[in-house]
Amino acid sequence: MSTPPRGQGPFEPPRTPPGGYYGYPPPEQPGYPGYPPPYPNYPGQQDYPPPPGYPPPGYPPPGYPPYGPPQPVNDPLIATDIGSWFTQVGRVIRRSFGRLVLLQTVPLLVWGVFTFHFLRKFMLAATSAAAADDQSGGFSQVNGSAQFNGPSVLMSVIDPVTVLLYLLAIVVSALALGASWFVAINDAAARPTSIGDAVAFASTRLLPMVGWGFLANLITAIGFVLLIIPGIYLSIVFAGALVGVVLVERRGIGRGFALVNPRFWPTTGRLLLAFVIAFAYGIILSFATIPITFAIVASGADPIIAVTVAPLMNMVLSLPLTVAFVAVFVVTYAELRFHARGDTPVSAMTLAAELAR
Repeated sequence: MSTPPRGQGPFEPPRTPPGGYYGYPPPEQPGYPGYPPPYPNYPGQQDYPPPPGYPPPGYPPPGYPPYGPPQPVNDPLIATDIGSWFTQVGRVIRRSFGRLVLLQTVPLLVWGVFTFHFLRKFMLAATSAAAADDQSGGFSQVNGSAQFNGPSVLMSVIDPVTVLLYLLAIVVSALALGASWFVAINDAAARPTSIGDAVAFASTRLLPMVGWGFLANLITAIGFVLLIIPGIYLSIVFAGALVGVVLVERRGIGRGFALVNPRFWPTTGRLLLAFVIAFAYGIILSFATIPITFAIVASGADPIIAVTVAPLMNMVLSLPLTVAFVAVFVVTYAELRFHARGDTPVSAMTLAAELAR
């Protein structure tokens, strides 16, 4: 029996001879040519694609959104905080002010005619009742003193002309609001449009606007009658999203809750600021118009003119405020759509495309 070489036991596999395997190269091992490199990204080595079902390196796994809320890049309509919200509202006003004023002037004129007709009828009925001074008129004798019977006078004011003017004012207001949204969104998306195109679009959404608006006002009124808090909540939801939902998305009243509820407090803060500014503006208008009313009364003019001048002046001077509220509602709705859960973040171009479909 031969003695094994020095350093090799009787049960160890034979080692590689110094000259290789009888002239053949040794078998390929990991790290040799023909095998993938054990560690990727070595200079000069080939990168192999990931296994099927895995995303490429450097990308987030599918099904998970990126960290933090998506941020718009110089979008002309989308706001992400209260500062950018004020900025975007101002931009909408500057871009579309002329045509928005023109659109909102038409319902202003109709409401002015209705206001003048209603107050004139009311003053005539009250004057006739005071002159009659009997139990069936606008005044009645209670304990020897004249008491004004308001419901009786009010019922004498409601005639077919008053009702028709009121309905016409609602229809014209809905048309003007829809056309104003169309103009504001298309101007933000750099899609110039005409007044005729805007009114034509609003006419296609007139019935849903009037119907959903009537239902929203009815539900809100019930909320205020039963408990104050539900009425406030419903007012915020409908003011923040209803018009956009009906016009842009062509959906119903329930969609407004889905948009506003996840961002209820930011929406409340924005709308509250807008209404506080509007309230302060209204007080300033009152200080300007009430002295004029007293001056007309002191001059001995017709009492009907004295009573109707102040409301009509308030309506005319409130026209810029009406335009501002169009911008407030458009920007608020766009922000809600941008942050909507489960939806693809929108932009001004997205909203304009949805209007045009």
